[in-house]
Amino acid sequence: MDDRLIACLFNSFTPDKATAEKSLQAIHESRPANPLMELVCVGTTIDAEVELQAPEQFNGTRQHTTGFWIKDDADVASVMERMMVDCKSKETVCSWTSTDRLAARLVSDHSTENLANTCMSSHYGALYTVWHSQDEDQKYMSHHNGIMKEVHRHSVGGCLGDSDFQSFETKYWGNAAGRKLMELRKKWDPKGRICGYLDSGDKSGIIGLENKIVL
Repeated sequence: MDDRLIACLFNSFTPDKATAEKSLQAIHESRPANPLMELVCVGTTIDAEVELQAPEQFNGTRQHTTGFWIKDDADVASVMERMMVDCKSKETVCSWTSTDRLAARLVSDHSTENLANTCMSSHYGALYTVWHSQDEDQKYMSHHNGIMKEVHRHSVGGCLGDSDFQSFETKYWGNAAGRKLMELRKKWDPKGRICGYLDSGDKSGIIGLENKIVL
């Protein structure tokens, strides 16, 4: 099929099916009418979900990725709308994850500043743009960065594992955690022998990332 399709996958990790069905009911009842296919509350496992993201499906492709934390008071659907519908390739993947329970727990036990990747809000999103030819690098990367420039205005930070440091400057850790990490780099690698973050122009050098959002 040459038409582009939007596949929406919602996971609910619960101890039993009845609880999962209840948590997914609102999505089932409010979805657009007449989907090409619908599966409701099908059992899965962590292993099965990981297999869906197996790297083999992206062999031979080129990718540009950005992950971001969305402000808690933002209209998440509006923030992510363009990346969901304005895809330049069929393989492009866009994801959103609710982290409200994790964020609340981390705040309650004061552990947010101790994380390698701080949980900055209740909404985490990521855009994975995928294409095949090196000749089209500029086309797809420009389109990706254009979308992310709009999203960036509603973001409170990013995730190291889903970031291209050369495209955007953002915040990856809580203030205390960020300062501690950069101090450790200066202490144990004062000459910058270990690879840094390779930001634009590799300008951060041994100092490390500033850990702030630059619009």
